[in-house]
Amino acid sequence: MFALFIQLSITCVWAATIGVHARRLLRLAHVEIGAGQGMFRHQLDRIWWWLGRADFWCDVQRDCLQSLQLTILIFLLATMV
Repeated sequence: MFALFIQLSITCVWAATIGVHARRLLRLAHVEIGAGQGMFRHQLDRIWWWLGRADFWCDVQRDCLQSLQLTILIFLLATMV
Protein backbone atom coordinates (compact mmCIF):
# COMPACT_ATOMS: atom_id res chain seq x y z
CA MET A 1 0.00 0.00 0.00
CA PHE A 2 2.86 2.36 0.83
CA ALA A 3 4.56 1.67 -2.52
CA LEU A 4 1.35 2.57 -4.34
CA PHE A 5 1.21 5.88 -2.47
CA ILE A 6 4.80 6.64 -3.45
CA GLN A 7 4.13 5.80 -7.11
CA LEU A 8 1.00 7.95 -7.15
CA SER A 9 2.88 10.86 -5.58
CA ILE A 10 5.61 10.76 -8.19
CA THR A 11 3.06 10.37 -10.99
CA CYS A 12 1.11 13.39 -9.72
CA VAL A 13 4.24 15.54 -9.59
CA TRP A 14 5.10 14.78 -13.22
CA ALA A 15 1.49 14.98 -14.43
CA ALA A 16 1.18 18.43 -12.89
CA THR A 17 4.37 19.54 -14.64
CA ILE A 18 3.16 18.26 -18.00
CA GLY A 19 -0.29 19.78 -17.49
CA VAL A 20 1.05 23.20 -16.56
CA HIS A 21 3.32 23.42 -19.57
CA ALA A 22 0.79 22.01 -22.02
CA ARG A 23 -1.67 24.65 -20.85
CA ARG A 24 1.03 27.32 -21.09
CA LEU A 25 1.91 26.24 -24.63
CA LEU A 26 -1.72 26.39 -25.74
CA ARG A 27 -2.13 29.80 -24.13
CA LEU A 28 1.03 31.17 -25.77
CA ALA A 29 -0.06 29.85 -29.18
CA HIS A 30 -3.56 31.34 -28.72
CA VAL A 31 -5.20 27.99 -29.48
CA GLU A 32 -8.98 28.01 -29.46
CA ILE A 33 -10.49 24.65 -28.60
CA GLY A 34 -13.75 25.12 -30.50
CA ALA A 35 -12.22 26.45 -33.72
CA GLY A 36 -13.16 25.04 -37.12
CA GLN A 37 -11.07 22.86 -39.42
CA GLY A 38 -9.63 25.82 -41.31
CA MET A 39 -8.03 27.20 -38.15
CA PHE A 40 -6.64 23.83 -37.05
CA ARG A 41 -3.60 23.94 -39.36
CA HIS A 42 -2.85 27.55 -38.39
CA GLN A 43 -3.02 26.67 -34.69
CA LEU A 44 -0.68 23.72 -35.17
CA ASP A 45 1.79 26.01 -36.90
CA ARG A 46 1.71 28.40 -33.95
CA ILE A 47 2.22 25.54 -31.48
CA TRP A 48 5.14 24.25 -33.55
CA TRP A 49 6.62 27.77 -33.62
CA TRP A 50 6.48 28.06 -29.82
CA LEU A 51 8.07 24.62 -29.44
CA GLY A 52 11.08 25.98 -31.30
CA ARG A 53 11.52 28.97 -29.00
CA ALA A 54 14.19 28.94 -26.29
CA ASP A 55 12.13 31.11 -23.92
CA PHE A 56 9.44 28.40 -23.78
CA TRP A 57 11.97 25.65 -23.01
CA CYS A 58 13.77 27.67 -20.35
CA ASP A 59 10.75 27.48 -18.03
CA VAL A 60 10.13 23.84 -18.95
CA GLN A 61 13.69 22.88 -18.02
CA ARG A 62 13.48 24.71 -14.70
CA ASP A 63 10.21 23.01 -13.77
CA CYS A 64 11.47 19.59 -14.88
CA LEU A 65 14.49 19.99 -12.62
CA GLN A 66 12.17 20.85 -9.74
CA SER A 67 10.05 17.77 -10.50
CA LEU A 68 13.18 15.64 -10.63
CA GLN A 69 14.24 17.06 -7.28
CA LEU A 70 10.83 16.22 -5.78
CA THR A 71 11.03 12.71 -7.25
CA ILE A 72 14.41 12.12 -5.63
CA LEU A 73 13.20 13.53 -2.32
CA ILE A 74 10.11 11.30 -2.34
CA PHE A 75 12.27 8.31 -3.17
CA LEU A 76 14.71 9.11 -0.36
CA LEU A 77 11.89 9.61 2.13
CA ALA A 78 10.40 6.29 1.07
CA THR A 79 13.67 4.45 1.64
CA MET A 80 14.05 5.98 5.09
CA VAL A 81 10.68 4.70 6.28
